[in-house]
Amino acid sequence: MNLDDHWYYATDSGHVGPVSAIAIQELLHKGTVTKSTLVWNSRLGQSWKPIRDIDLGLSKPPPLPRGSMGAGAKAARRLTPRCRSRSALF
Repeated sequence: MNLDDHWYYATDSGHVGPVSAIAIQELLHKGTVTKSTLVWNSRLGQSWKPIRDIDLGLSKPPPLPRGSMGAGAKAARRLTPRCRSRSALF
C-alpha cells in the first residue's frame, strides 16, 4: 500500500484505517460505509470528504457502446446450453 493508498473512514466512534482504496470499495459494496461516509488521506490536507466526492484512484472501464456485446460474452452465449423445459432436466 503506497502512501496515497492509506485511507481512513469515519465511524460513530472515531475513524478506522489505514485501509486501501480497494478496501473502501469493498466496504461500500457490503454496506459498511455509504457514499456519504467521510474519508481522508494525505492528498486531502486537513479536509475529510464524503466518499461520493472522492476519486479513490480505482479505474474502471468506460461503458460499452450501446447494442454491442464483447467477444467473451458472445462466446459464453454460444457455449451456454439452452433448455426448452424444466422437465428435460429431470
